[in-house]
Amino acid sequence: IQWRVWRGFYMGPDVSDDAYNWWVNTFRRLVKTDEFNEQRDKLGLYPFFMVGPEFENYVHESVNKHHQTAIDIGLIHD
Repeated sequence: IQWRVWRGFYMGPDVSDDAYNWWVNTFRRLVKTDEFNEQRDKLGLYPFFMVGPEFENYVHESVNKHHQTAIDIGLIHD
């Protein structure tokens, strides 16, 4: 069974668009740096990067798939 754990930063629902976009753009710049990639490799983390709506959609789709898998194998009953 593969069950992913996401590491990341999550923001509250009332954050301003300006603050949200600042963080999204900052992370997009950060992952392009040698320092970020060196630390990721040093920690043995898989090179996976998503931010903004793309990540939000990915999380929702993955949660739905995991929920269905748990039903299919009898871990939960829906």
